[in-house]
Amino acid sequence: MNLQFTRQAKKDFTVFDRKDRNRIIAALYKLQADPHSGDLKRLKGRSDMWRLRVGEIRVILWNDKLTQILYVMGIEPRKDAYR
Repeated sequence: MNLQFTRQAKKDFTVFDRKDRNRIIAALYKLQADPHSGDLKRLKGRSDMWRLRVGEIRVILWNDKLTQILYVMGIEPRKDAYR
């Protein structure tokens, strides 16, 4: 499974400090190696949208089933992620 960052996700990623960025990257690599690892849940009302929990940070993902690409749509603190 391949990972692709959207423009917004790249922008969101730069907001976090180095420690958080390293944790996010480690969680995404782990997810890429084993899709059933990590705290991954489907978002309610969207069958193709997922969220990956990395501490207090939420990574919003979209699974394109045709191309087998997992798009990172956004990366936000928990308090802002679901608005």
